[in-house]
Amino acid sequence: MEELTERYRLGPCIGRGGVGEVYRGWQVALDRAVAIKVLRAEYTRHRATVLRFEREARTLSMLNHPNVVTVIDVGEAADGRRFVVMELLEGETLAAHLDRRGPLPLDEALHLARQIVRGMAAGQGVGLVHRDLKPDNIFLVDGDHVKILDFGLATLLEARAAANPTPTPVDPPEEAGAP
Repeated sequence: MEELTERYRLGPCIGRGGVGEVYRGWQVALDRAVAIKVLRAEYTRHRATVLRFEREARTLSMLNHPNVVTVIDVGEAADGRRFVVMELLEGETLAAHLDRRGPLPLDEALHLARQIVRGMAAGQGVGLVHRDLKPDNIFLVDGDHVKILDFGLATLLEARAAANPTPTPVDPPEEAGAP
């Protein structure tokens, strides 16, 4: 295993995204397996990409819900690579599940949809809009337990409202002759 920091070791790559790669990793102090999403080295000099990557970590850390992947830690390696440590999930994406099985029976589809809605509602409860919900970002643990992944494009409603404030309603003008 490659040493990322004195606290974490990287194992094999288990997934790739637009700007990062996810590795099976090891948290040394707690002697446990974790997932570590590492920003690819070529992006460490792109300030906007680094900020977006760090925002995803902060966004996910705001959520503590059984249907959303749990963030454990965030950091920077000695070589400048940024990383996010998350719970390690065993299973498959909903996309892979659908590719393998085809259309889902209604009862299974409803079971998964309810969990997705609960996870999304938890995000909405802290002011998050996911913005990239798709079968690749839904992970199935034990075949039927949903975990929502990849909040990289999430938007905080509070930030959006601050950027586009809604005017405060004003009372209608009093009509002439009204008491």
